[in-house]
Amino acid sequence: METTAVDDSYYPEDKQSGNSAADEETVVCLYEVDDTGVIQTMSEVASMDADTLIAAMVKEGILAEGTEVTAFSQEGSTASITLNQLKPVYEEASEEQILACVVNTLTENMGLESLAVKAGDKDYGTQSFTNEYDAT
Repeated sequence: METTAVDDSYYPEDKQSGNSAADEETVVCLYEVDDTGVIQTMSEVASMDADTLIAAMVKEGILAEGTEVTAFSQEGSTASITLNQLKPVYEEASEEQILACVVNTLTENMGLESLAVKAGDKDYGTQSFTNEYDAT
């Protein structure tokens, strides 16, 4: 089944749906840690970039308040990100699990094969999507 967007701009203003392309958001898959391991959750973002994805992880209670992207660069399917900190909200999350959440979120949503990660004063090296910590 195929759906198409409806252009209602020719309707009178009071009959228009009020939805415009600018109002549309993209559904993304975020990774978070709970007591079973790393799990997926869904969220909506206005744009698909590192800043927005990290902000969504903060908003959804995955990364600690104040976590921000200080640098990001992408060349093809590889990228590099620097965060000011890498702290989980869930106290039982290990450093490796929260790192996997960040890497999995960015690689899956941005179509990356690898991501070099730095946070605070720590260099985590080049990482790729992992299911090592997935809930079973």
